[in-house]
Amino acid sequence: MIRGGAGGHQRIVDDRPVPPERQKTLDSEMTEKTLDSIDRAVQSDTPFFVWLAPARAHVWIHLSPEYEAMPGNGRGLQDVVMKELDDNVAKVLDHLDSLGIAENTIAVVTSDNGPETLTWPDGGATPFRGEKGTTWEGGFRVPAIIRWPGVVAEGVVENGIFDSMDWMPTLVAAAGGPKDLRQSLSDGFEGWQAHPDGYNQLPLLTGEGESSCKEVIKYDGTDLQCIRHCDWKAHFVVQDMDGQDRRMSAIRRSSSIFAAIPMRKRRKYPA
Repeated sequence: MIRGGAGGHQRIVDDRPVPPERQKTLDSEMTEKTLDSIDRAVQSDTPFFVWLAPARAHVWIHLSPEYEAMPGNGRGLQDVVMKELDDNVAKVLDHLDSLGIAENTIAVVTSDNGPETLTWPDGGATPFRGEKGTTWEGGFRVPAIIRWPGVVAEGVVENGIFDSMDWMPTLVAAAGGPKDLRQSLSDGFEGWQAHPDGYNQLPLLTGEGESSCKEVIKYDGTDLQCIRHCDWKAHFVVQDMDGQDRRMSAIRRSSSIFAAIPMRKRRKYPA
């Protein structure tokens, strides 16, 4: 567990093993710690960043007695798992409301990768091809929901390219940090030098411009597998999954003969 602090005093704490019995209440435990962290920041009038990473709905699932009793009568396991996730997200959002800071707080709900067919029929990426671990869009596409009252319009659906790595420079810019963070870090400042791959996407989120991100690059370790650029995607290694038996195959293509797929023309089942 990573615990933050002002002035670079963050630390990583080994917060005990997580056997199946503890997993039953782990998400509730992390949610309560999140609320406590927000409370302490508000009490000290300090800006805060909280990253809550629930175990739901990652396999394997160990539900608390409250949620264990819910499946049945047309409600499947994944329905209950999503309900617990929704309940914990609601606790955080309601807490922001009760503290009177919702108007000045950006809330984002997203995921790290596409679903997997291991848990079919609860896991599926329809209408996209592929799943978690593959080079197809089913392994990449994830939901992303943002709440920023008065700044990000309600009910708007935006389909511009947005990489999860874009969140860091975007949130830094939204918090009043340097909007040229990407270039500043690349050049090096205050003793730090790095090359951030993300882009500031504030113009896209606020409706003032298009996506600043034109490419998504997939690596497996140091192995470049595919690149999506605007409406095109080039596969250098086609990594595929064969369904519930979990066989993974990888077909390497010549650097001069690769699969270039027009994304816009394949809207029904994108690659």
